[in-house]
Amino acid sequence: MRLWTRVSAPLVEAIKEPITLAVLDEVTDVLRSGHYTRNVALALAENQPYLRAMVLEKIKHDRTVGRFSALPFHDALVKAATDTTLRVLLEIMVDPRMDELVADILRENVEQISADVRAKGVTGAVRDVGTEH
Repeated sequence: MRLWTRVSAPLVEAIKEPITLAVLDEVTDVLRSGHYTRNVALALAENQPYLRAMVLEKIKHDRTVGRFSALPFHDALVKAATDTTLRVLLEIMVDPRMDELVADILRENVEQISADVRAKGVTGAVRDVGTEH
């Protein structure tokens, strides 16, 4: 077993970086083809009653809005603001420009990871994940 480890270790060292970069390239292609914001919009729509209740609760407990609680139609205005917020959020999430934004964010992150792997090698890049520079 020790002989196998001694023989295989240099081989693994030689191929792990190119394999990691090839896998990252494949993952990047998959990430670029996704429609993540539409998936988020579907989840938001599916959970709309919970979101509506949560937004309504947060707005009602907001200090600024709370100052206006004595005004006529306060609850109706808060409900309208809540419904408008959710409707606009859902519209934003299905807008193709939002998919482009998320794709750009993913691309930048994958490029950074690839650059780190190339600069530091696989071991160094993996070790640095989650640490600040």
